[in-house]
Amino acid sequence: MRALKSGVDDNRQKINELIEQNKQLSDKIDTMENAGDKMKAHMLRNNLIFHGIPQSGLETWEQMEELLCGFITDKLDIDGSQIEFQIVHRLTYARSRPQPIIGKFLRYKQRDEVLRAAVKLKGTEFRIREDFTPKIRDLRRKLGKFVVDARAE
Repeated sequence: MRALKSGVDDNRQKINELIEQNKQLSDKIDTMENAGDKMKAHMLRNNLIFHGIPQSGLETWEQMEELLCGFITDKLDIDGSQIEFQIVHRLTYARSRPQPIIGKFLRYKQRDEVLRAAVKLKGTEFRIREDFTPKIRDLRRKLGKFVVDARAE
């Protein structure tokens, strides 16, 4: 009987050690995921997403850059010829409506100037928003619902 009890105690100790190891590994995974999310967010920092800009078939990135610079000049009253992009592309290929354009700005100050001027688009079919990771978008969506509920009360 003592041998059986000793075996059960050994197994409990091993289980507790495994539970502790599992917790430590889980914490490490969470830390690494958070670090990865921060890196992704930093990579998207200079991006803006432009909605509502007409689409004409397959466009090269040079054509989209010119289109975006023209849009910024015409709609936001900012000299679009002075803005430098690292890359400009549509999110997906043509569907029934024009697909959003992602512009990765070379300079953060220019990106910020364009984002601040986006208030001029209120009441139009155009919209400019920041590019966030899916995790951050989900958190902001939940926060937005919370704010709407809080204002309703």
